[in-house]
Amino acid sequence: MGVIGNDEQACPELTELDLSNNQIIVIKLMKIATIKSLNVSHNQIEQLSLSLPLCKTLNASNNKITAVNLTESKEIESLDISYNLLTELFTKLGDAQKETNFANMPKLTYLNISNNQLSKLDLTAEGAEGFESELKELKELNLS
Repeated sequence: MGVIGNDEQACPELTELDLSNNQIIVIKLMKIATIKSLNVSHNQIEQLSLSLPLCKTLNASNNKITAVNLTESKEIESLDISYNLLTELFTKLGDAQKETNFANMPKLTYLNISNNQLSKLDLTAEGAEGFESELKELKELNLS
């Protein structure tokens, strides 16, 4: 399937979109502001960079994702990016050399990042402070 594009005029009332179980490599949905639930699981996506201002649920599990940028998706409550190729988690925007994965998601309550290739996870007092301050509502975190 390759690339999925976007046209905000095509579906102005679209709130749920399920693109799972395809062969999508690149997904661009920057202008579809009405989506509240997006499922792009079981594809071939390598980079997850979306701007979905009303999205509450995002399932991007079982892809080949190595980088995540959801900084404009501030309403996300449930995020599943399990079974991907993520190697590190960053939560602080202060370090300009590192992109953040989860900053600006104040409503996130569920985060599944299990079965990735995480080699660095800083939950020491200093690291946890950034994690805690940006994910205050987080109730469930799966790192298995």
